[in-house]
Amino acid sequence: MHKKHWLLFKKNVRRLKNVFERAGCEKLEKENFINAVVDNATLILSLAFSGLNKQHFYQLQEGDLIPFVDLRSMDCLKDLYYIKTAKEFLDDNDQ
Repeated sequence: MHKKHWLLFKKNVRRLKNVFERAGCEKLEKENFINAVVDNATLILSLAFSGLNKQHFYQLQEGDLIPFVDLRSMDCLKDLYYIKTAKEFLDDNDQ
């Protein structure tokens, strides 16, 4: 990461961490979700671990519990500073 981008990244992490400390981390609010891509094999394993199949997964509605997916197996599409802040701010079991 270029130094200028790294400084902006760190500034965004600090800013967001301050917001979390003042207002809390509203991780269940839709606007705070982080879009990511997961490969098919990981999805199938995650669904099996959660006792779901693909058909049930695709029918989940807003507010339904979603299956656990190991975040190390995902490619996040944006908002890397949200991820960094969550790792610094949230408990390991709450990320």
